[in-house]
Amino acid sequence: MSFDPQANEDVFGGEFTPISNGWHQFYITQAELTTSKKGNEMIALRYTVIGEDEHAKKHTRDWIVLTQTKFGFGKLAKLCRAIDPDMKGTGADPEDGFDPFSQKSINYHLLGQPFGGKVKQESRKWMQDDGTEETRIAERVQDFRLIDNNGLKKLEAQYGGDPTPPLPDDAHGDSYGGGYSGGVASTSGVDDDIPF
Repeated sequence: MSFDPQANEDVFGGEFTPISNGWHQFYITQAELTTSKKGNEMIALRYTVIGEDEHAKKHTRDWIVLTQTKFGFGKLAKLCRAIDPDMKGTGADPEDGFDPFSQKSINYHLLGQPFGGKVKQESRKWMQDDGTEETRIAERVQDFRLIDNNGLKKLEAQYGGDPTPPLPDDAHGDSYGGGYSGGVASTSGVDDDIPF
């Protein structure tokens, strides 16, 4: 693929349309342990719509701050149960349980995993560089649920045996796992050193 900064065509393929309100099937295409503006550890996530959905391949982002709150561990627990209702808690080895403070464990339990997510569009005001305000539509995944067996079978038929497509190139590297591998994302070749 090439890029020409002199081209006058719309490189985004048309006007932006947010993911519509309601339930969609997603998979996690980025999951990174990082730090919030207030200094709390958090997981930065990118969800990508999958399946036969008019919004397939569109992304939305989410940030789960790792605190004992409804929007912290409460939200993370709902996401984990939507991926695997039997997921265990913190363990020294990712196979022993999910540790949200370990990049290796995040890769193993979250990256590449499918789930159902309920989207709600929100209108937000953004301050522009010139001092003017602009209203933008953002979408948020506000609830999670397990994809039922029938839904998983349809996804497996669509993606050649796996319920999700391969992870995109930008999901790989030192901080990312290898994608869906029959229940949990692969962690081969991934170390747990956080570079900050």
